[in-house]
Amino acid sequence: MFNNLDKRSGEDDTMLVVAINPFLTKGQWYKGNLHTHTTNSDGRLSLEQIISSYKGRGYDFLGITDHEKVTDIDEHSTVNPLLIKGIEIACGCSEIGEPYHILGIGLKKMVELLDGVSAQKVINMIRVQQGIAIIAHPYWSGLTFGDVLPLKGILGIEVFNTSCHNGIGKGFSAVHWDDLLARGRNLYGFASDDTHFQENIGQGWIMVKAKSLSVTDILSAIKNGQFYSTRGPIIRDIVFKDNIVAVRCSEAAVINFICDSSRGKSFHSEDGKLMTSASYDLLGQEGYLRIEVIDVNGKPAWSQPLFYKGTRTI
Repeated sequence: MFNNLDKRSGEDDTMLVVAINPFLTKGQWYKGNLHTHTTNSDGRLSLEQIISSYKGRGYDFLGITDHEKVTDIDEHSTVNPLLIKGIEIACGCSEIGEPYHILGIGLKKMVELLDGVSAQKVINMIRVQQGIAIIAHPYWSGLTFGDVLPLKGILGIEVFNTSCHNGIGKGFSAVHWDDLLARGRNLYGFASDDTHFQENIGQGWIMVKAKSLSVTDILSAIKNGQFYSTRGPIIRDIVFKDNIVAVRCSEAAVINFICDSSRGKSFHSEDGKLMTSASYDLLGQEGYLRIEVIDVNGKPAWSQPLFYKGTRTI
């Protein structure tokens, strides 16, 4: 059976690393959004309105990520949902001449913003503060895997962004994620609202398994990959046994086991009977594996990579 941090050798003797399985860790599940704008940048809602709207939807934590500034949240340090300091920075230049948008989560103070600063420099400044660096909406930004592949120190990319999906139909970036995973970059996939308007709220979030609802424990769990992303479906459990990986979930029309190249498998409900579980027999050739659960309305949930070849590069 595969356990947390277990390892086995692949066909080419490259080590396959089994990532932390959040369903085997101790703690509670907490719901949160890490990409949120207020009237302190280009959001239409004040911080107080943001807090009220997300609280009403059962959120436990929020990352406040106004553009080019770290919004002061100290006077709201005891509110529910828990607030986490962050920022969104446009920087650098992609292959097609567009800037990267980088989220810095868990910052303690403002980062130094200089004209012409590179994406790598911004990531480095975030990491100096022990913050989390995430590439925001790569599809919307026109980024390719070649733009992201050289970057060191990022924890993941947004696999779904509500604002980009509702605005111009470029909210899904799973192909970017798979390209990077197939090239040995073990990056996590984040779903977020990128809240600017009331109608953006509550359409993409992460579920984090943490010891407690504190900034320290939430950020630690995210760094360890103890979360999944979703637009609604619930992933209840993921289990490895021998060479079989199984998932239990809320009612699903489709369950995908996504791997590199042509490997993997897709299960579809039949005769209108929805699924609540599925299992996949590993071939022993997979370079990575992640799971998608898609409900009857076409809304997905995404597990983090369950194993991958090589090592993390952050």
